[in-house]
Amino acid sequence: MAAPTPGLGLKIRPAVPGDAAAVWRIYNQGIEDRLATFTTQIRPLGEVEAWLKDPRFTVLLAENFRQPAGWALLRPYRDGATYRTIAEMNIYVDRSWRRHAVGRLLAKALFEEARAKGFSKLLGYLLERNLSGRKLVERLGFREVGVHYRHGDPREAAPDVVVVEKLL
Repeated sequence: MAAPTPGLGLKIRPAVPGDAAAVWRIYNQGIEDRLATFTTQIRPLGEVEAWLKDPRFTVLLAENFRQPAGWALLRPYRDGATYRTIAEMNIYVDRSWRRHAVGRLLAKALFEEARAKGFSKLLGYLLERNLSGRKLVERLGFREVGVHYRHGDPREAAPDVVVVEKLL
């Protein structure tokens, strides 16, 4: 997984605690831009630091000559034995790297990680208006399984969220 991607100079590797600030910065870009998440409040650095310490979470970082370009997160869908083979995934790409295949490359690396960890199904949640993200997951073999309407606090103009899944 650590080999550079031909033609892009990208390297995808497991994130380490020292990457928390870069992951956090890109995460908050996604929140600010209101395209990648239905979270509306900037998140604290400690949240990302906790992911990087939690063995249930896998965080991959895409770099271009050691400059962070994006990251992907794999985490358990829910607690309990019934759900042990289902994971949720998230992908965030730095503003300057969007539309440069970083999301696709991170997703493919995350699929490998998910299979290696014994997951058989991945779930994702996308804002309905995130057309580029929806096209990406469709090309990656996900299918749309439903929509959560007005998902969130109704006082904040809660968005509609598309639920997608991929069998591995």
